[in-house]
Amino acid sequence: MPYAAKEMSRAPRSSSPKSIDATKLLKADHKEVSELFEKFESGRLTPAKKEALAKQICTALTVHAQIEEEIFYPAAREAAKRADQSMLDGGGACVDQ
Repeated sequence: MPYAAKEMSRAPRSSSPKSIDATKLLKADHKEVSELFEKFESGRLTPAKKEALAKQICTALTVHAQIEEEIFYPAAREAAKRADQSMLDGGGACVDQ
């Protein structure tokens, strides 16, 4: 099970998404997926093990995307609103004049 999935399953049901450290989960997922890709690309796996590893990578990436969409991006948008910026929505780009 991907690290992030384990961490999210441990969070109490009453936990709001903001109480989960999405940055920590995403960094751990990046590390985990990188290690899985290195193992996949090592060339020392049977086709069956490569297939199983590919499925594991897909699961980890799905969890990763879910964390981004459900926790990280909404929190970042909220922070941007509080700072009166819309950096994630494409508006308010900084331009040197």
